[in-house]
Amino acid sequence: MSLTKENANEKNLSEIPYGKLKETFEALGIPSIWKPGTKSKTMVKNALNKLATIKSLEEKGVEQSDLESAVKEAEVKQAKEIEIEDNKKQAKLKKEDDEVVSKIKSENQFTKEQLEIKIKNTQRFAKDCIVTHKGFFNKKLDVLTDMLAKGEYLK
Repeated sequence: MSLTKENANEKNLSEIPYGKLKETFEALGIPSIWKPGTKSKTMVKNALNKLATIKSLEEKGVEQSDLESAVKEAEVKQAKEIEIEDNKKQAKLKKEDDEVVSKIKSENQFTKEQLEIKIKNTQRFAKDCIVTHKGFFNKKLDVLTDMLAKGEYLK
């Protein structure tokens, strides 16, 4: 069976040996997908995305001569959308971190000895906790250690 744009899917492309991916991508009209040293799984994903973009542009009536520039524009637009989404996630994480810091600092008014005990307990929790809670305990540990270093405890 010959691989064409119509029957190219993840299963078909994944079965192609790494060494033959370059000529396969050239035959499909997407030679720019081939990047030496890149994992085949990544190139297959990129190829399927590019083929989907080409197909949607062809369905919209974009002429063959304008297709390459239209594909590049679509890829740039998609990259910007991904960047915007990443920026939103980063802003949300920063806000959550700031909330954790302010909550720890406002609730934890301890003497130096109590703060040292709290740090030891938090270190133990961070070491033994499940992966999803590690970030919280590490952040709490950073805040408590910072409070101790700056002398932000009851005297």
